Amino acid sequence: MNKERCASRDQWQQCSYSPIGGAAGLGRGWSQPLQQQQQQQQQQQQNGSGWQAMLQCTRAIGLKERWESVDLGEIMFSLCYLPTAGRLTLTVIKCRNLKAMDITGYSDPYVKVSLLCDGRRLKKKKTTIKRNTLNPNYNEAIIFDIPPENMDQVSLLISVMDYDRVGHNEIIGVCRVANNAEGLGRDHWNEMLAYPRKPIAHWHPLVEVKKSFKEWHGRAASFDSQGSCPSPKPPSTP
Repeated sequence: MNKERCASRDQWQQCSYSPIGGAAGLGRGWSQPLQQQQQQQQQQQQNGSGWQAMLQCTRAIGLKERWESVDLGEIMFSLCYLPTAGRLTLTVIKCRNLKAMDITGYSDPYVKVSLLCDGRRLKKKKTTIKRNTLNPNYNEAIIFDIPPENMDQVSLLISVMDYDRVGHNEIIGVCRVANNAEGLGRDHWNEMLAYPRKPIAHWHPLVEVKKSFKEWHGRAASFDSQGSCPSPKPPSTP
């Protein structure tokens, strides 16, 4: 920079470098005098609160849209366990406000229930398919034989699926119940064990498939599979 163009110290203070035009001279590359800069800064500070409010509003709208985009619907089912018979009954009652998966604005939902143990799928069962609806009613019972000594080792993965005639069926959302599940999934399981022989029904929100759920789906195993988790055995007959 050429300081000779500012004859005095006062003039030097008025000559502040601006990165817009580089160091080409006072006509280009140098900002306006300090008084005009101060006036602009004061005006920006006065308008700053308005801009901040607009930014906060925009962020709030974006956050709302993000939460709304992951609203997959809910499923209601009941759990009932008979310790003497070693029988767990999950009754799929209904779903509501499911995510539309087809171009028609509807889905063809059915429910798949997988019996898991340490990430291995031991068995799976399905409900019937309900056509063109986002609020299907099922009232279908799914039964698994699980001895009491294995109840702490197993979990149930409930997947609401969209049937597709062409291609693969899509997962709308899932939920999980077990003694080591999170939130409502754990509470529902513990309530079932606390009140044996009594059906306990709750609504469960559907969530997106996590990595752990994908691993469970990929590790299918039969009752004869060998692993760290013993396969549930049928209860002994008296």
